[in-house]
Amino acid sequence: MEFVIWVETRIAGRTADIHQVAMVDRPAGINAAEEMGLSLADGKTIIGQVQRRVVEMQFEVQAKLGQHCPNCQSLRRIKDSRPRSFRTVFGVIGVRSSRYLRCGCRGGAGQIVSPLWFLWHQRATPELEYLLASWGSRMPYRRAAELLGEILPLQRGRVAQSSVRRHTLAVGHRLDERITVPEEYDFPNSERLPIPPRNRLTIAIDGTYIRSDRIMGLTQHYVIAGRVEADGQLGGSFAWVGQTAADAQRFVRSTLETHGWTSKSHVVVLADGADGLTGLVQRATENSARSILDWFHIVRRESLRR
Repeated sequence: MEFVIWVETRIAGRTADIHQVAMVDRPAGINAAEEMGLSLADGKTIIGQVQRRVVEMQFEVQAKLGQHCPNCQSLRRIKDSRPRSFRTVFGVIGVRSSRYLRCGCRGGAGQIVSPLWFLWHQRATPELEYLLASWGSRMPYRRAAELLGEILPLQRGRVAQSSVRRHTLAVGHRLDERITVPEEYDFPNSERLPIPPRNRLTIAIDGTYIRSDRIMGLTQHYVIAGRVEADGQLGGSFAWVGQTAADAQRFVRSTLETHGWTSKSHVVVLADGADGLTGLVQRATENSARSILDWFHIVRRESLRR
């Protein structure tokens, strides 16, 4: 028996293209359990081929639509056409990205227009980036790459350890910017709930050293972690790898502001006696262009033990 899989493309209810993507051959008489249905390898191949055809048709239609000037509907002149690779959870898709010369109907100098402009900055789907970053943050990069390679229907090669690491660090960098520079991510309208001001904040902070893999030339990393309590209510935890003093102060200040710190808030620091951590919190809440700290209390664990 032969099972043929076709992909039919319809635009406005009319069939624009029909393409055969895969064919599965099975014996007419079943003699063993492994002859039933599709194997994992068959499923990966079929899904990968379907994904390839869908993406190819999407890019082809987008390129044709982008060739027309949105103002006068005339055809734009083609500047060039270059091959591009677009990575998805079902494999890497090779596409052609055409660029056009802007129509002169509205005057001005000629410019290059690309209907697939996002390919110049983003070569992977958000779903793939999420999977790489999610798995890479929960287990070693090498192990995450091996497991994703077994699950995802990749058609060429495998998931590289460097790709998992790169996407994980990139997502972490964007999360850091979302915390330290929230106004850049809340434009034009903020979707975050307003944070009520707090009268008293207690921040428990500690640091430790962990061994490095020496990828960045460092033998160890200094990790700072802790938790915040706002007006007697236990808040969220925080952690980061200290790189520079300025970055550490930004993280501390952003953490306190996230929990309702204002210029009138009383801040209590719980530390293990290290002046560096208590001084870090103090410098982060000192005079700035936006606020002035009125009260600052430092409480050490030694005093609590007494």
